[in-house]
Amino acid sequence: PSLCNPFTSIFHPPGRFCAMTNSQRLAAVRRCLDRWFETQHHDEDIDIRDAVLIRNGFYAGRRFELGQYRAVWFMEEDELKIQDSTGAVVAKFNAAEINRLSGVVPDAVA
Repeated sequence: PSLCNPFTSIFHPPGRFCAMTNSQRLAAVRRCLDRWFETQHHDEDIDIRDAVLIRNGFYAGRRFELGQYRAVWFMEEDELKIQDSTGAVVAKFNAAEINRLSGVVPDAVA
């Protein structure tokens, strides 16, 4: 399957085109976090709070708080890391895993 860079338009072999807006990708990342939390804590509801992550004056992604966990989504790498209250990484998702867990099927146009 072809994977998308959600921030630019890229051609993927064999000639498939894929694109997603920033807001669509952020929504997918939030769904991924929500679904991951549900698998860890079946009977708990959680509010996910987030803040913009700036690195060297440029937008780098988002930082999330969900109960005892903290998560960071790095936009350029399209990677999501979740840490527990001690700072230990308890889960890490690449772009394809974010798509799978969030239920996103990237648009592909021949």
